[in-house]
Amino acid sequence: MFATGGTKPKLMTADVAVITRLFQRYGPRLVTPLKPKHMQSMAAAIAERFPDGFDAAIPDGVGGLRTITIIPLAN
Repeated sequence: MFATGGTKPKLMTADVAVITRLFQRYGPRLVTPLKPKHMQSMAAAIAERFPDGFDAAIPDGVGGLRTITIIPLAN
């Protein structure tokens, strides 16, 4: 996924667990916490707040970070 090249990789997914976990662990740090509305999943709240996706900075295992754009396909 992080092969050498000039573009940032993108991951489009509708998997609620993947979207939520990546957002909570590696996603943007918000000034105000993101809370889902009544009867709304966390993934849907993320997709609503970040319709074009969000960047996740994932540790590369050797002290650096690699960035990937996560595009949530939740409704």
